[in-house]
Amino acid sequence: MWIENLKILILDDYESIRTMLKAHLKQLDHKGEILEAADVSEAKAHVNSHKESIQFILSDWNLPDGTGLEFLKFVRGFPELAELPFLMITTENETTKIIDAVSAGASNYLIKPWNLEGLKEKLDSSWYKHHPEDDTTATKKIAPRRRRKI
Repeated sequence: MWIENLKILILDDYESIRTMLKAHLKQLDHKGEILEAADVSEAKAHVNSHKESIQFILSDWNLPDGTGLEFLKFVRGFPELAELPFLMITTENETTKIIDAVSAGASNYLIKPWNLEGLKEKLDSSWYKHHPEDDTTATKKIAPRRRRKI
């Protein structure tokens, strides 16, 4: 599965949420490195020092020193991170906030509380949005056959 060896950054100010996300990722066969941040400044430091190796970001919206939206805009400010899957996981369920996140480049949006199936679905869609070649469940389009001239 695509998630197995990824380096993932989890940004959430609650340690219990980070722990639950790590447990769910493990249930989904993730064995790669996980970086954790409790606030935006710590997450920015991780991005600055691991820019080339972070492969997925999970971010809360409401944080002690800013918002996940601000962090998303920071990440998208690096051209080399434009296609990095970024999943917002938050209690913010207002349509305007969801639209703001997606407009700023969030790959997907998951409302807390979540379940394992919902997380897997959002992780998959976020990954395949940026890596469609990995999607083995997608229907492959077959080019129409050309008629031979006789």
